[in-house]
Amino acid sequence: KSVRAELLANERMALMFVDEARIAACLYHRNIVQTLEFGLSPTGAYLVLEYVPGLDLFRLGKGLQAPMPYELAVYITLEIAAALHHAHQAVDTEGQPLAIVHRDVTPRNLLLGDQGHGKLADFGIARSQSRLYATRSGTLKGKCGYIAPEQIRGKTIDRRADLFSLGVLFYEMTTGTSLYGHLKELEAMKAILNQPLPEPAGARRGYPRELAAVFPGLLAKDASARYPAAAAFADDLGTRAAR
Repeated sequence: KSVRAELLANERMALMFVDEARIAACLYHRNIVQTLEFGLSPTGAYLVLEYVPGLDLFRLGKGLQAPMPYELAVYITLEIAAALHHAHQAVDTEGQPLAIVHRDVTPRNLLLGDQGHGKLADFGIARSQSRLYATRSGTLKGKCGYIAPEQIRGKTIDRRADLFSLGVLFYEMTTGTSLYGHLKELEAMKAILNQPLPEPAGARRGYPRELAAVFPGLLAKDASARYPAAAAFADDLGTRAAR
């Protein structure tokens, strides 16, 4: 991944690229795409990232053209939940919490390696306590079909915003339908803020009640009603899927 020299002349762009490298360098987990090197070249700056042979979740969904088998969707979701928990718990070299929020948990950023691992990619717009560049107030980061209600409202966000995004993905994987992503940006934001929690059984006949029971803790409009952490969600989902 590279940024051309002329773009690095823009202080905002340069700081965002350095921030991505610094955040990624603090994360070492089998379910996160690893950053191997950061440096400068005659043409700009670059990141060397782990190569993941396989495909992303977007391409997989297009290829299936149907809901995933529940077992596969649960497996992928648990892999990404593990990645998120690691990122959310990360600390700096002095042991201080980084308070990372990915803010872009979307199909194109979930890579499925041919060795069977799910990997979370692209911390380019992640929020962290240690960022050199702070997002301007009122700036909305992330893709509209996957952002949490509190992001839309411009409120302070935490790890639970990523759980909302993961909930949208889990719904889409298991029902084979788009929840908000098929809507135009303004319509998607209104739906996220105002539409009642959808029933997955309405999109896929015979949807297991045990799996449907996780959605209130993922897609609640109020962040305080969601799971407190990705690990808590993973424990609940794993238990329910095993029944």
